[in-house]
Amino acid sequence: MRLVTQFIFLILALLFTTFASVITLDYYLLNATLKEQQYNWIHMLSDTISESLANDIIELNQLELKDVLSNIALENERIDYAFITDFNGDLLSHSFHKDFPPSLMPLIDTANNPSKPVGLSDLLENSFAVPIIPGMRATLFIGINTEADKHLFQRHRTLFALLVFSTAFIGLVLSIWIGRRITRPLQKLTDNITRYKNTGTTLRHFSKQGSKEVRQLTQQFDQMVTERETVNQATKQFKKTLDQTLDCIFIFQKSDLRFTYLNRGAIQQVGYSQEELLDMHPFDIKPEFSKIQFEQLIAPLVKQEVNVLNFETVHRHKDGHTIPVEVFLQYFSDPPQRFLSIVRDISERKTIERELVAHRDHLEELVLARTRESVTQRHQAEKASAAKSEFLSRMSHELRTPLNAIIGFGDLMKTDTESPLNDLQKDNLDEIQIASKQLLELVNEVLDLSRIESGRLEVSVEPVELAALVELCITQCHPLATKNQINLDMTVDKSITLMADYSRLRQVILNLLSNAVKYNRDGGSVLVYSEFTRENLVRVNVKDTGRGIEAQAQSRLFQPFERLETAYQGIEGSGIGLALVKKLVEAMGGKVGVITQLNKGSVFWFELPAAK
Repeated sequence: MRLVTQFIFLILALLFTTFASVITLDYYLLNATLKEQQYNWIHMLSDTISESLANDIIELNQLELKDVLSNIALENERIDYAFITDFNGDLLSHSFHKDFPPSLMPLIDTANNPSKPVGLSDLLENSFAVPIIPGMRATLFIGINTEADKHLFQRHRTLFALLVFSTAFIGLVLSIWIGRRITRPLQKLTDNITRYKNTGTTLRHFSKQGSKEVRQLTQQFDQMVTERETVNQATKQFKKTLDQTLDCIFIFQKSDLRFTYLNRGAIQQVGYSQEELLDMHPFDIKPEFSKIQFEQLIAPLVKQEVNVLNFETVHRHKDGHTIPVEVFLQYFSDPPQRFLSIVRDISERKTIERELVAHRDHLEELVLARTRESVTQRHQAEKASAAKSEFLSRMSHELRTPLNAIIGFGDLMKTDTESPLNDLQKDNLDEIQIASKQLLELVNEVLDLSRIESGRLEVSVEPVELAALVELCITQCHPLATKNQINLDMTVDKSITLMADYSRLRQVILNLLSNAVKYNRDGGSVLVYSEFTRENLVRVNVKDTGRGIEAQAQSRLFQPFERLETAYQGIEGSGIGLALVKKLVEAMGGKVGVITQLNKGSVFWFELPAAK
């Protein structure tokens, strides 16, 4: 600010000096001009006099010379007197009416040394000596009336003094105005800038002082301070946010890889103070990297081959212990070129990983042991299953033989005419035969199931007319349906032919029909219908109007010896039928399923390929 003030006063001084110099130069030019004019006029006058008095001077005609000189003095207001000295320097003639004034006698001594007007003193002396006949050394002395020149010169000197005073006054007023309008507001602004630089605070509300430009400058400074305070506040808030983050933030410059910023988490993680870290490098806290290795690591970022580097390493604490960390490193190429590193402590994750590895190894050992145990158990189960199947097969054969004998002997007893049975004996024999047939049917189902499980069941796939087979099965189930007042019906396309084992398909349909009749309500109905589900597949549906099956119980269907809750309702059954149906259908290349609604009924279906 002092430089600005000094510059302004220097400009004012230069202006004042220049103006004063111009006035002084004008003053001296006026003086020189007056002298030059007088000099030219006198010489012109002397030339005129020389021409008219040359002869009289030569002839020393004093009377004629006196008349001429007197006339010259009378006719020219600017001439007070005139006299001529001869060749020897003696007074020859003069214009005075009386005697020559003694006071002018010293001027005659200049006759032998004529001079032109020089200096202000010569002008005020009013006398000039001019040679009029240079060859004869005659000299003309003229006394000039300089009152008019003095008056002009005095007026010019007065004007010069006024101009100098006016210039000084204007300079003083201008200095005061500049001080109030420019210098003082600029000084206040300078003091405010210095205060803001030293303390970070400013004095406001002085922007209305000074000139328009100074006010604008002050307002812009206020606006700059406000914006900077806003930025500083946002920066402080941002740094506060970074300090509160769980991750560690490291920023280091590209030139020397020295840290330039660290958040509180970073300082706490490595244990160094902020001042210590600001004099360190990333490889100083990464024992796995030397400087060269670290520069090689970040080279792909600098070359912009990748945008982000993600790697795991360890940080060394000030006390020497290491911390496993995960690093996300990013490079910013805009000046100042820098790296941003977000570091996360993964000690807990590493501990969990080690525990998981230990658990995995232990689990692998357990799985291996359990696998060996399972293989052993599977072999044992397979042996047991084979033994069971073999036992069931043999037992079925052993059971079928006496059962067939019982049924056969019963038929013989009914047809024996030599010893006919009474009514009571016939009724008892019927019960024996019914029970024997049911037991034989159960034995046959168990035998078929064991054969399927043991892989010894043989099926003979051939074209089977579906409608005829369904009609035969309905006829066989009709007595049971009539007993329970169940209506049996079918809507099967007579043109449909399935690829199946006839006897096994008949067994499947009879099982589904008998279940639909047994688990139906009195007065209900059973409908058998067919449909094409997709190319070359036919679905056969057996729909009943029974009570349906609960959702949680449906997963137990088609399992051997599972009868759900119906086992407690007095309905006969072994729980093998649906399991056998599933096995038989799958053996013929089909699949089986159920669609059921509680209290509305169920639809058991199976799909088999249609004959081409």
